[in-house]
Amino acid sequence: MRDVFNLENFNLLLLIMMSFVLFIYIFGMFKKDKKAFEIMKYIFVVILFIYLVTTLFIRLSKPKIKLLGDEKVTISINGFYMDEGYQLIQFNHKVYSVVIIKSDVDFDTPGTYKIEYILNYFGEQVIKEREVIVKD
Repeated sequence: MRDVFNLENFNLLLLIMMSFVLFIYIFGMFKKDKKAFEIMKYIFVVILFIYLVTTLFIRLSKPKIKLLGDEKVTISINGFYMDEGYQLIQFNHKVYSVVIIKSDVDFDTPGTYKIEYILNYFGEQVIKEREVIVKD
């Protein structure tokens, strides 16, 4: 089950709060009350700071691809292999995203092959490999 409260949702909440405070500030709903007007300005700055810090934190901490099962698998020629899959882990929690799986495994030819799990995260790639050995 995916966590409902995570940093991405928290960031979205901060963005909504900033928009609300900025709306109030721009349209001067507190212009007659100078003290309340100044407080709104400081609230906006604090929310903006928290938003920028959490955004930076999210971008700098890439998820890790954790392979389920062994990282090195040996099968016999013309054998059957079912990949056990993977999990994406970020901040010690499972996260969900699109992962591209590329494989060059030839079950008819002995050799060492790899299965690549590729995640594109803010323009950078996170890659994990599983080695598959096909033996006679």
